[in-house]
Amino acid sequence: NRVWNSGDDLYGIIAELELAYPDGSSEKIISDDSWRCFRCDAYRAERKIGYDTQFAEDIDQRLIPAGWRKTSFPDSSWIAPECVPDGTYPHKMVLQETPPLEFSEVKPVMWKVGGVGALLYDFGKEIVGSAVIKLDVPAGTLIEVRHAEELDSLGRAKFRLRANCDYQEFCTTSASGESMEFFDYKGFRYMWLIGNVDPLTANVSVISRHYPFNDSAASLESSDTRLNGIWEICRQAVKVG
Repeated sequence: NRVWNSGDDLYGIIAELELAYPDGSSEKIISDDSWRCFRCDAYRAERKIGYDTQFAEDIDQRLIPAGWRKTSFPDSSWIAPECVPDGTYPHKMVLQETPPLEFSEVKPVMWKVGGVGALLYDFGKEIVGSAVIKLDVPAGTLIEVRHAEELDSLGRAKFRLRANCDYQEFCTTSASGESMEFFDYKGFRYMWLIGNVDPLTANVSVISRHYPFNDSAASLESSDTRLNGIWEICRQAVKVG
């Protein structure tokens, strides 16, 4: 999936977690054949966008096992992964020299009705992240989700971006109130939900992602509002890019 695709045809996961306890002891948790995996068919779209570097995400939430993140989840029916024998993996793992990404939840600054059963959300500025949507609707409800960086002359989200991305995707809900989460991240400002959406019960946010960035490290104030706006656009571009 986009940058996650491997150029050498090596697909999988490798993980090592080191825990340091207050008493000075430590513990390592390493991925091996005691882990379990599940083939998820919920992401079924085959449309490629962004110069064929990104996949659209049409999500059928009903095909994602409910509660799979909980430690109490019964995974006995999940399969064991196929492990690479020790010493045969061709790449050497090294500690990342740069700081890890920072993640935070971002709420829209405003919303408005964008049609019958439709809502348009504005996050106030360009953000990079993945959407999390909670809706109080019956299971099996089809929701169209559009992401956009700008609005058209009628105030609708322009989901066909100038960057050759068609950010129009279709999600099918499962149990009422269960979160729909997009796997990949997008750059956008607006999100438009079309379907049986109740503005009083809908809950929308974005898990924003970027490298550590000190918002107060540099500032500019002038009497020229256009110059102030250009400064803010450039600072946000550095932050999310």
